Amino acid sequence: MPSRQAKRLGLALAVVGLALLALALWLGPRSWDQPWMKSRVAAQLSARVGGEVAFDRLAVTFWPRLRVQFSGCRISVPGVGRGDLPQATLYPRLGPFLMGRLQPAAVSLLAPEVALQMPAAAPRGWMSGAIRPDRLPTPVPSFDLTIVGGRLELSRGGQRLLQLADLDLQLNTAHGRPHFQLECRSNLWQRLVAAGQTPSGEKVLRGQAEVTGFAPAALMHTLAPAPAAHLQFDPLDLNASFTVGADSGLQARLHGPRLGATATGTSGQAALAGEDLALSVALKAAGLEIEIESLRLTAPAALLSGSLRLAPQAPRLGLALTVREVDLTAVRQALQDLVGDHPVVHRVLTIVRGGRLSEARWDAAGNTWRELFGWENFRVRTQLVDGRVFVPKPGLDLSDVSGQVSIAQGRLTGSGLQARMGDSSGRDGALQLGLTDTAETPFGLDLQVAADLSQLPPVLKRIGGPPAYLTELAKLDAVSGRGLGRLKLEKTPAGMTAVVAVAEFDLEAGYQRLPARVSLSGGSFFLDSDQIRVAGLDGRMGGTALQGLSARLGRRPPYALEVTSLAASAALSEIFPWLLGFPALQEPLKRLAPISGGIELASATLSGPLLAPARWRFQATGRLVAAVAGAGLLG
Repeated sequence: MPSRQAKRLGLALAVVGLALLALALWLGPRSWDQPWMKSRVAAQLSARVGGEVAFDRLAVTFWPRLRVQFSGCRISVPGVGRGDLPQATLYPRLGPFLMGRLQPAAVSLLAPEVALQMPAAAPRGWMSGAIRPDRLPTPVPSFDLTIVGGRLELSRGGQRLLQLADLDLQLNTAHGRPHFQLECRSNLWQRLVAAGQTPSGEKVLRGQAEVTGFAPAALMHTLAPAPAAHLQFDPLDLNASFTVGADSGLQARLHGPRLGATATGTSGQAALAGEDLALSVALKAAGLEIEIESLRLTAPAALLSGSLRLAPQAPRLGLALTVREVDLTAVRQALQDLVGDHPVVHRVLTIVRGGRLSEARWDAAGNTWRELFGWENFRVRTQLVDGRVFVPKPGLDLSDVSGQVSIAQGRLTGSGLQARMGDSSGRDGALQLGLTDTAETPFGLDLQVAADLSQLPPVLKRIGGPPAYLTELAKLDAVSGRGLGRLKLEKTPAGMTAVVAVAEFDLEAGYQRLPARVSLSGGSFFLDSDQIRVAGLDGRMGGTALQGLSARLGRRPPYALEVTSLAASAALSEIFPWLLGFPALQEPLKRLAPISGGIELASATLSGPLLAPARWRFQATGRLVAAVAGAGLLG
């Protein structure tokens, strides 16, 4: 047992300790607020923050809880920011405090105003660096932060990126499991209410948020300054769920009932409206990705989804958009209102005049917004249904167009196309068309057609050719009939060329160089830039019957004509006046007049320049039937 003397000594020490503690509690607030003490504390804090810290009053109290209170505190760190803290209260842990170290267990800030600056060298339009979630400091265990009526401003290069006002925050990190409650106003929204916590056994914070009056335009000016200049959004109301973790970064899903915007272009404005917006946002070390999971557009009507990616490495920008069930009539009007004066857009609108897109996908990448929306850096793939397409040079006005259409590297291409033009139809088609209207602009069309042959001469006339060819083409009239074959049109340095290959057809037409209308059927027809060729044709010309006609006509001077096979039966009274119309034949034939009867040719061949009948070489075998010639034959 302790002796009575030892008990007296212990009691005396306790009394002295209590006296000293009482003296400390009485002298503490007075001694800490002395100029020499404030100067020493300010110097130590300035060294720790790498800037300048100053305050008007410093008070330390030990009862009922150890507390350090700063009044009129001002903090400035060059290149980082500044802060004005009218009242900042720290609740240090007692043990470290008695050892000379300030380790706060809780911090309370009343009406703080903090302005932070992002490095000016940060990639423009890309929110990286200090605000990346994977770089946020890990709070010490059991740390409480309370902010009442705070203001926070984040800027870069003199431009305000984010401003928070009326900021109320309660944050607790007990046992390494943060949870918080937050409410504030901002330049990006009218009101934000959020709360989150870290579930037991997890390393991510999960939370919910309600945003009222969110202003996308302000955010776009930071993330996408170029397109932001052309889009003005109506305020949005959003509900969000999110997670934050050192490894996973920030992950958020947002939903909004309505979306409204006005797009402004070089030609005017167009209204955009949508419903049932669903977004997801991912901010990690690899970059920022905003995904539109779904949006039902009501003006123009369409279903929209897609993603926007911003990354610190090249390509820094990536865009992918998918739209479904698009009415092209409304889209054309919107594009016409926005950028109708752009030469490429104008050409696209000239070509694609209507229809529906069952699906269209836009993919683009670049290091700047100008690159991202440059024609050479994006690709559009669509599935066109019930379309109306106009092919400029040959003047083909196509309807009921369906198939796959894409735009890439300044070219519009189509595959698997089906279309109609009047009473003609086409399938299994391919189209390539340049989007710049120059002499070097490529063009190609390849289409299996079931054609109304009355439409063929106007198409061939628009394609063009030598003057003599066009003169002869103009002598055709009242062309009618049907043909089944393939049409190929291609632009070459020499001009537009056409290849027409008809496997079977029925044709009736007038030709000014023939005495009567001609009807042809069966056989085949072929036309390209060098020749016109027929084979195995049967037909009639007035009272003349033709069988097994095979012939070739050159399309370049001297326009060589070659009939390699022909069987015919003709009335001499019908063909004789026609033959007299050729000057080279008038002298020998006029002695036969008048003539009657018929002629049957078992076979005939002919060759020579089309426009010089005197140079034709003609061979035939056959017989005359009841032929009667004039008396001049005997003279």
